[in-house]
Formats: sequence, C-alpha cells, structure tokens
Amino acid sequence: MINLNLISGIKCHARSKVLTKKWWEINIQNLALISLETQTKFTLKPKTLSFDLQIIKNPEMQRLNFEYRNINKSTDVLSFPAWDQSFPNLNLQFISLGDIFICQNKIEEQAFDYGHSIEREAAFLFVHGFLHLLGYDHETKNDEEEMFNLQKLILEKTKFKRIIPIL
Repeated sequence: MINLNLISGIKCHARSKVLTKKWWEINIQNLALISLETQTKFTLKPKTLSFDLQIIKNPEMQRLNFEYRNINKSTDVLSFPAWDQSFPNLNLQFISLGDIFICQNKIEEQAFDYGHSIEREAAFLFVHGFLHLLGYDHETKNDEEEMFNLQKLILEKTKFKRIIPIL
C-alpha cells in the first residue's frame, strides 16, 4: 500500500439515492489508491496528493464540454489535470492533480445501456477520469489500449469488476 495522504474534495451537485456523497467519499479514496498503485506514468512520490471531484447534471456537463472542447453535448466524464508532467524528478511534498467532473445522468444511462450497476459505472468513470489526471489518454490506438487495459485491471482489483450476465 502506498504511504500517501490523499485528499479529495467531493461536491455532489446532482442528487442520487444510490450514489450519495457518503458513497463517493467511501469508494473514491480506495479507487484512487488502487489506481496509483497499479499505474506507471505518475512516478512522483509526494507526501500528499489532492484532487477534486464534482458530480453534475447534463446541462452543466454540456456547458463545460462546449467551453473546453467545443463539443455542444453532454459527456460522461471530463478531467482537467493541474500538474505538469514535464517535471518528473521534482520531489514535491504536495501535488494537486486537478479536477474530475462526472455527469450523474450519464452514469445512470450508461449503467442501463451496459447492463451493470450504477455503482460499477460510477467507479469506472471515476477511474477513467483519475487516470487522465495521472497522464493517461486515448488519443492514439496504443494509448487507448494502454489506458483501457489499465482501467480494467484497476476495477478487477475492486468490488466493481464487470460481471458479464449469462444469457
């Protein structure tokens, strides 16, 4: 286990009976630590890492997606890294990774579409967004394969692994 103080700010602007603020607080810390232990791109060893997570609704996600990506529709997750990967040898005590925005409406839609629980979809979207904060992307086929395989591995280490229904 990583010896690290992990600070997360969680704001739930979209309400859910299943994904309460308490659910996010309990599960996000574990998912973030497993992600940090499993990945290889973020090699800095600060004593404290922080990130912020906001759970929002479709209109706000659409606004952010348009403002930052010039795409005028809602999306499931957006990440805004705050640290600069070009300084890999820094020995910083505190690093702010950045911000993750997850759309509550998309969690529910995609959980239904993919046939798994709302909790599993929320965990998947968080890990996806968190890996973006750590420097992963899916702009090329190789990058996509690396990131998606890592997402799968991280979720398999948790109670949120994907269960394929038997038909």
